[in-house]
Formats: sequence, C-alpha cells, structure tokens
Amino acid sequence: MANAKKFQLLIRRLHVYVGLFFFGFLLVFTVSGFTFNHRWGLWDGARNRVEVNREAECRAPEGLEPLAVGRYVAEKAGVYGEVRSVFLRPERNQIEVVVYRPGYQANLTVDTEKGIAKVQERHMNGWVLMMNLHTLTGLHSNLQEKRNWLPTHLWSLMMDLTVLAILFLLGSGFYLWLQLTAMRRAGLWALGIGLASLLVLVFGVLR
Repeated sequence: MANAKKFQLLIRRLHVYVGLFFFGFLLVFTVSGFTFNHRWGLWDGARNRVEVNREAECRAPEGLEPLAVGRYVAEKAGVYGEVRSVFLRPERNQIEVVVYRPGYQANLTVDTEKGIAKVQERHMNGWVLMMNLHTLTGLHSNLQEKRNWLPTHLWSLMMDLTVLAILFLLGSGFYLWLQLTAMRRAGLWALGIGLASLLVLVFGVLR
C-alpha cells in the first residue's frame, strides 16, 4: 500500500513537472496549429512580408558537393539558415540556392561568369514565424543531407520529446483519474463523449 502511494505521488509530480517543462513548446504548438486552421490576414505570408533585393560578390569554387556549394554561397551573401535546395546549372553558368529559417527565406542566384549573386530575401512577421516553427522538420530539401543546420537538429529533437511528453501526460492523467474514485463516473462520460466525437468526425471525413 505504501509503495502504491509513493508511485502515485511520483506520477503526480512527474505529471506536473513534465507539463511545466514543456509548457512553452506546447503553447507554440497549439497557437501555430490554430493559425493553420484559420486563413486570417494577420498571418497571411503573402501580405505580411518584407522583400529585400540586393547583390553580393560570390565566386563559387568548383568541385564541391551541393551542400558545400550552398553553404559557401550563403556565407558570401551574408545569410544563414538551413540550405534547402541547391541547383547547379553549368549550361546557364548559374547556381541557385535557397536558404531558410523560420520567418525568413533567401533565394540566391549566382552568375558564375560574373561572380555576382542576386539575393532575394523575404522577412515574415511573427505569426508566420510561428507557423513555420510548426512545420520545421528539416526534411523539405532536395539535398541528401537533411537537417543541415544545427538549430533544425535541436528543434526536431525537442519536437520528438514534446510528442513523448504529450503521450506521457495522457497516460499519467489517465492513471491519476483512475485513482480518483469519486470522479470515475463523470470521467467515463467525458472519455466516452470525446471518443465518440472523434469517431463521428473521422467517419464523416472518410466517407
């Protein structure tokens, strides 16, 4: 009996502390999910962005792998982030590179003959940045080296941990509910109605 009480106390504490640790991540996840569900002008990426066009000197070296070329071009252009795509077009004497981070994207076109890179930068507002965080996986790339930017690695890791935390909170919440005898009947109603609503919606979508 004493061990059961200790275990229940441990689960209760973990439930609280895990929830508090991941509070910020869950807040970002829920708010960004809400923005995806509503097309409001406040986070319309086409309207809420600032575009900057400029040029930079860039003589890309030959014989490098695409990712190395992309990083070199980005460094010379003074931009940083994840290298999402690199297109080497020797027949046009051109290199195209896309560099991305939440709230920002740079399209770089290098004229290899002139050694000039045309840089088009797009700066988004905070709401679009929030949406970008929701979908930041590092997998949207034509390169073999996915997640080639350290912050993307770290963010992806935290998203995996956040998912595990949600599963833990579900499991621990269910366990703690079972310990509250007085709330079992009301809890069963809430659980049953919630699952029934899910089934109805899934059935309606799949019809």
